[in-house]
Amino acid sequence: PLDFWHALQQAPRIRIEMPLDWRLDQLRRDYIEALEQGYAARFGPEEGWQRMQRQLASALERLAKRLGNARLQRLQRMQAMAFRAHAAGDIQAHEAWLAPLLTEYYDPLYRYHLEKQQGNRPTELHIGDWESCLAAAKQWSA
Repeated sequence: PLDFWHALQQAPRIRIEMPLDWRLDQLRRDYIEALEQGYAARFGPEEGWQRMQRQLASALERLAKRLGNARLQRLQRMQAMAFRAHAAGDIQAHEAWLAPLLTEYYDPLYRYHLEKQQGNRPTELHIGDWESCLAAAKQWSA
């Protein structure tokens, strides 16, 4: 309902900010390992591997307009190298393209949207990592 949506938009918030290494681990698990396992289970290891690569390459390509051509090409090269390293057993290699995607694209985009809300932004009760935000939420709700 619209009234609920408006109330939610103005409700006090707790903002969770996690370190880059934690976020990269999470991305690797959720978007590389889980995707690979899901495709392999459904299509077999070889076809699953090809589909995973196509999906991740396509996801990067969809950001072309916002990334710009030079940055897109750089990330595509890094992604291709990561796929080769992954095929050789180094799944961590994906961090080479995921880290700049986070720090150069998603983080600035997120900051932009936070700054854009500046005048209408609800009160932030706490900003921190998972543990400190959980502690703040428990204290606030007590």
